[in-house]
Amino acid sequence: MSIRIPGRSLLVVFLLAAICGVFLPRAQAADVTLEQCVELALKQNHALQAQRLELSSRRELAKGVVGLAGPKVEFAGGYQWQSEPTGLIPAHGLTVPAVFDTRMGQYSLNLRQVVYDAGKTGAIIRYQRHSFEQQEQDVQSGSIQIVGGVTKAFYRTLQLRETVAAQRDAVAALRKLYDDSLIKFNIGRVAEVDLLQVESQLAAEDEKLLRYQSDLDRQVISLKALMGADLNMPLDLTGNLADYQAPKITVRDVGRNPEVQKAVKRKEQAQDLLASARADSAVQISLGGQYNLKRLPASQDEMWTVGLQANLPVFDGGVIAAGIRQAKFQLAKADEGYKNVLNDTAALAVSLENNFPAATARVGAAGKARSRAEESYRIMELSYRVGRASVTELLVTQSAMTSAQAAYYQAVFDQIVLQIELAAAYGEMPYANTAK
Repeated sequence: MSIRIPGRSLLVVFLLAAICGVFLPRAQAADVTLEQCVELALKQNHALQAQRLELSSRRELAKGVVGLAGPKVEFAGGYQWQSEPTGLIPAHGLTVPAVFDTRMGQYSLNLRQVVYDAGKTGAIIRYQRHSFEQQEQDVQSGSIQIVGGVTKAFYRTLQLRETVAAQRDAVAALRKLYDDSLIKFNIGRVAEVDLLQVESQLAAEDEKLLRYQSDLDRQVISLKALMGADLNMPLDLTGNLADYQAPKITVRDVGRNPEVQKAVKRKEQAQDLLASARADSAVQISLGGQYNLKRLPASQDEMWTVGLQANLPVFDGGVIAAGIRQAKFQLAKADEGYKNVLNDTAALAVSLENNFPAATARVGAAGKARSRAEESYRIMELSYRVGRASVTELLVTQSAMTSAQAAYYQAVFDQIVLQIELAAAYGEMPYANTAK
């Protein structure tokens, strides 16, 4: 059975095929560096975007509240036109039946200016300004955390990639050894127990490879999420574990840490609330003015009024006093919170500083152990091939080599994490090429 396609339909089919071939997206892995990952995360991370939007909101609020200190002017106006039939004919009336007609306009301007309020308005303005500054520190803290998280995820991915590559080589070598041992077993040159040892270690190392690969896949997804990227997008990282450049910390002062600065701003806000609460018990003086204009068809009236008004609370059942006491407790709480954050941050910085020499020494020792283990395996493999070493000796050496390789990559990554956390503790971006 044949299917006949008209010439015009065939042309349409070819055109559609060409369009799909040209314009449909192809899944290609994107080669990205750490700098690109950090840049994308700072632009696209949803949590950081939300913090920036909150910052914009508080900026506008801080601007608007400044108007509390200025004069307030309100305009009110109305126009009334009343027309209704009447039994009396006005002297100037021309309509029949007679209609009573009246028109009136009323307009007023009201002015109010606070002259003295014991600093309450100023306290409210400062409170909103400190709220905005606190959010600035929140954005800075969020940026440091995002950059640190991306940097950790990036190098964790590189660490797992190196570990997977080394483990894959080990599995390939074991599989080759197993094939060789199977041939020798079939001709009686290798005992069954030796073949079983090779098979057992091959299965164990294969399981380890699958576990490392699973960890690598999860880590890549975590990195994409931090970047705010499409989770289905293929991603190939460019770089090596040795590429990390730690920031140069010139000022080792934990007081520059954004979390400490946020605690400072919370304390200042508590001071503003206390000042505002105390102002409620003082006299408040305001200037008021009003201009009224009333227009009728045959007349116009104007009136000005200006005056000072003073308010002083005499008795309120202890509400103001309770508010002052509450504000004092809140200030004491904010002060203790500041001391706690400062103490915890300082303790973290000291701990990281003390651990850094050990981390550096660990990298050196692990690197030396890896090179020695690789050389030992190379010699043992040659010895096995010429019959001077047993299968058991070769397997032990191979296992020691893979463990040494994994330990070295872990030591390098742990040192990078320590440097990232140390920079963050001092309020620095945890990557040297990232501007604040």
